[in-house]
Amino acid sequence: MKRVSIALLLFSLLLSGCGTLEIYVEGTPVGESVVPASAATAEPMLSLNSTSEDIQLAMLESATHWKSIWMDGTVTNFPVEGTSSPATKTHEQTWIDLTTNRFRVLTGPADGSAEQFLTSDGVSILKMDLKTGQSQSSPMPEFAQVGQYVPTLQPGTAYPQPLWGQMGTPLSQLAFTSDFAQNEGTFKPVGTERIAGREALVVEWTSAQSELPSWRMWLDGETAVILKMQTFDKGGGDTVHSESVVNRVSFDDVFANSLFGIPSLLPQFSDINGQVGKPAETGAAVPSGRDVLGELYFFELPHQANQVVQLMRLPGLCAVGEAECPNAESVVPPFPFSFSLPMLSWSPDGNLAVMAYPDNPNGTPYKVWLFDPAADTWTSLWEYAYIDAPEWSPDGEWIAFRQQDGSGGEDVMVIRPDGSDPKNLTAGGNLPINGRPYVMDGWVTGNIIVRSAAPGKEGTVYLVRVADAHV
Repeated sequence: MKRVSIALLLFSLLLSGCGTLEIYVEGTPVGESVVPASAATAEPMLSLNSTSEDIQLAMLESATHWKSIWMDGTVTNFPVEGTSSPATKTHEQTWIDLTTNRFRVLTGPADGSAEQFLTSDGVSILKMDLKTGQSQSSPMPEFAQVGQYVPTLQPGTAYPQPLWGQMGTPLSQLAFTSDFAQNEGTFKPVGTERIAGREALVVEWTSAQSELPSWRMWLDGETAVILKMQTFDKGGGDTVHSESVVNRVSFDDVFANSLFGIPSLLPQFSDINGQVGKPAETGAAVPSGRDVLGELYFFELPHQANQVVQLMRLPGLCAVGEAECPNAESVVPPFPFSFSLPMLSWSPDGNLAVMAYPDNPNGTPYKVWLFDPAADTWTSLWEYAYIDAPEWSPDGEWIAFRQQDGSGGEDVMVIRPDGSDPKNLTAGGNLPINGRPYVMDGWVTGNIIVRSAAPGKEGTVYLVRVADAHV
C-alpha cells in the first residue's frame, strides 16, 4: 500500500505521515522518438473550444506528454444486434514505461482472476497462460523500441505504435492515442466529463466518408490519453459495439524493475506496485485502513489541556477526494507520544513501518518498533539508550539506524525486519576514527550512506556495504 507523509503547523494536523504473440507489420516506418515536451501534470491542453485540428494534433503528440502510465479498467464487447449472445466483459491492467520500452499486461474475466500475463523488460518479451502455467518468450524487436513515438501524418497512411504492436490488448491501446489520430475525418468536442479522477474532453470522430460518428472518446485534458472509448458501426451510428473504460490511472510513476521481470509467483491483478489486493470501487465508501491507495497517517495534536497526541489514519481514496471520509481511526501504539513526534518509515512495499521511540516515561531507552497495520501489531526489534529514525533498505531486507549511548558514543546498526542478524557497521575501524561521530543519511542499493558530524569535517561521504562492512 502507498502511504503519504505530510507535515503541517502546530495546533493543526501533522500528517505523517521460445515465441510470443507479436502484432506488427514488418518494415513499417516508425517515425521518430521525441523528447517529452511537458509532464502529465501540465495545464489542460484540450477544452470544448478545441478545434478538430487541435484535437488531432494533441492525439498525435500525446506520447510526448507522459513517460509512464498505469491503467486499470474493463473492456466490454456487446453482442451483434438481433442475437441472443451475452455481452463479454474483461478486466485489464497495464503498466507502460516509454523511457525504457517496458510493459506489463494482465487480462482476465471482469469478476475473476487474471488468466493471461504479458511483460517485457525492454529486451525480451514473456507471455504466460496463467491457467495452464505455459509460457513463451522472444526477443523484443528493435523496431518496437521507439520510446515516446510520434508518427508522421500522411494522408491515406497509418503507422500503429510499434510498442503496442507487441502488446495487442484493447485497454493498452488507449494509451497510444496517435493510433486513432491518423484517420481522415473530423474530431468534434461534445462535452466534458470526469473519468478515473481526471478531467476528460468527450470527442466524437466521424469518418470523411460518413455522416455519423464511428468512435466516441474521452480524452484526458492534459495528455490526450484515451480514458474511455466507445465504438459504433464502421459507417457510423449510435449502437455501441464495444466500450473500454479506464477506472484508475496514474502517470509518470517510477515502476519497480521486478514488475517487468520473470515472476517468482503467478501474477495476479494488483495495485500499481504489484501488491495483490481487492481494489475498492472509485467513489465508493471504503472501510478505514483497507484501501487500494493505502492509508494516510498523521498526528492529531491536542488543542486543550489534558489531551494527548494521537496517531490517526484515513483511507487513501478518501484523502484524495474519491470516496466519502469516515471518522479518522486512532492507531494505538504500546507507548504514549510524550516526547518529540517521529515519522513512520514505510517498507518499500508499503506493508510495514518502523519507528524509534521510548516506552519508558524517563525517555530512555529507545526501542525500534515494527508496525504491521494489517495485524495492528507493534513489535520491539532493538533497544538502546537513544536511537535515531530508522530507514529501510531499498529491497526491504534490512532496517538501518544510528544508536547513541548518551556519552558521545555512537554506531550505525542494521537489523532484519524480524529482529534477527543485527550488525554494527561502524565499529570495525574501517571508517576514520577522527571522523566520529558519524550520521546516516540513507541507502544506495546494499550500502548505507554515512558522513562525519564532527566539527570542521567537510564533505566526505562514505558508503558502508551491509554484507561485510566494507567502506
